[in-house]
Amino acid sequence: MKFYIRTNIGTTGFDEISENYYEALKNSFFCLLNAYQLEQKYDLVVSNYIELELEFNSVLVNHLVGRYPGWINHLEVQLGINRRLANFLSTCKTYVDQRDRHLVLCFAGDKNAAMKIKKFASSLYEESADYRLMEALRNHVQHHSLAVHESKIGGSRRTSDLNSDFEYKAGFYLLKDEILKNKKFKSSVRDEMPDKVDIISATRSYMSVLNRIQIKARKELDPAIEEAYVTLIDVVRSEKSEGLQLAKYAISIDEDKNEVERIPLLLTHLEEIKKLKKKNPELLKIERGHFSTDPYN
Repeated sequence: MKFYIRTNIGTTGFDEISENYYEALKNSFFCLLNAYQLEQKYDLVVSNYIELELEFNSVLVNHLVGRYPGWINHLEVQLGINRRLANFLSTCKTYVDQRDRHLVLCFAGDKNAAMKIKKFASSLYEESADYRLMEALRNHVQHHSLAVHESKIGGSRRTSDLNSDFEYKAGFYLLKDEILKNKKFKSSVRDEMPDKVDIISATRSYMSVLNRIQIKARKELDPAIEEAYVTLIDVVRSEKSEGLQLAKYAISIDEDKNEVERIPLLLTHLEEIKKLKKKNPELLKIERGHFSTDPYN
């Protein structure tokens, strides 16, 4: 087996390299690729969470303009929240189920970082009742039934003054009595849950936990990403390259001169990782945040 880099210079445009260097380039490419894919899946989680919150706020706005009750069926409103919640939980499952695999591939098969994140996630699971509930609820929604069993939409004056501003409110609830109908629902979670759970509040708490896990994963990945960058940068931005540039890659060739494998040599994934990190930062206020229509001065 022989190994080459496409350099775009010289008579052939290829330079022969050692197997060790080829493996280093290969591992660097797959490190950045898998770190990017992990960020992509976390972005799906955040995006679907935002859509759930927007659906919830649309309920309040519709109530503000007089569409509830009457113009839109109350159960249709509840179904809208169920739809957004099901989408959110589905992307959470994708993220959780594939997270460890991406971490292992980022470290060329080394499972140490993945085990650290798994242990960290387990500690958060022990700490948070909302985390335990939402993890069980993912399976419930996928295999049994929807999660929102009751909704309330209404409002009241902020003070007893007849001229007081009117505050619009909505609540969407998971009911323990309905969960009891699913005999496969995790018994330890079922037993500890209250009779009624505010699903929006529980979802915010769950989103906070997933964010903490992702931030921890990023810290584990940062040294590997930096090492991959250092390995690739000399090839990607070689000062020897001149004129029209063709895509650079490393290839392995067998004894019959057939191409066995081709590894792209680029830093595109690194740039996308940086963008997604800025787009989805550490969440510090999600569980303490409240929305208001009061003017911001």
